Amino acid sequence: MNTTITLDILADKIDRKFDAIDRRFDGIDKKFEKVDQRLDHLDKRLDYTNEKLNTIGQKVDHVDQRVDNLFIMTKEGFDEVHLKLNTMKFTLRDHESRLLKLER
Repeated sequence: MNTTITLDILADKIDRKFDAIDRRFDGIDKKFEKVDQRLDHLDKRLDYTNEKLNTIGQKVDHVDQRVDNLFIMTKEGFDEVHLKLNTMKFTLRDHESRLLKLER
């Protein structure tokens, strides 16, 4: 049996093996490109989410400030009402005592 391999046959076999390896690497490159595209898409979604969270945080801060202002205004209003009611209480006592004196 003749087992001699010519250089042309050997070069052809090596060339086919390298072609197969190239095809596999091309497939791997395509998979990496898909992963990169998905990661880019994910980065964009995360950026958008962060922007929305910042906007919501600003709105919450604004609402907190308004609640604090309304709390202060309400407290001041109740303090004024309390003061006026106390003043009316003394005024009513004075009127009551005067009326009692007039009745006698």
